[in-house]
Amino acid sequence: MQNSPLDKKDRTLLSFIYHDGRAMISKIARKTGLRRDSIKYRLKKLKDQKIIRSTSTQINYHKIGYHTLYKVQINIKRFDAKKEKQFVSYLAKYPSIVYLESTTGRFDFTIVMATKHAQDFYVMLREIRMKFPNILKDHEISTINQIIKFWDYSDLLEHEIKCDHKDEV
Repeated sequence: MQNSPLDKKDRTLLSFIYHDGRAMISKIARKTGLRRDSIKYRLKKLKDQKIIRSTSTQINYHKIGYHTLYKVQINIKRFDAKKEKQFVSYLAKYPSIVYLESTTGRFDFTIVMATKHAQDFYVMLREIRMKFPNILKDHEISTINQIIKFWDYSDLLEHEIKCDHKDEV
């Protein structure tokens, strides 16, 4: 595929380990058709280039008692970069916040918080307001009913692999 730093083998490897990041090299070789030494080399290269930042596990929060996910979109008042960095650092360290992003558009930040009880959410919101009283401009709260698709980058990789195959024909 044009303009991609990844070749077809890299994308095949990334697509496989996206679904099974703890797979043994032998299993990856068997399932992808890539040679073991090639897999080791490519994994190291992808890690060195920071294309692979980490492997992680997706947790079903509901199954472990976190029954509600709250999405909060936040607008902040304009202030110095130091205060904004403190605000972001505070949010990033808050244990119940499972997702945090800086955005463009109507809101400046989006957070997702997992809670066992609704009260936990309101305690967190109150703590943020008390710690940063002059920062919050406004916010919008919603609950997440169902996560339908969660950052499945393997779809992108598989699409590129299909495009590569079309280019070869």
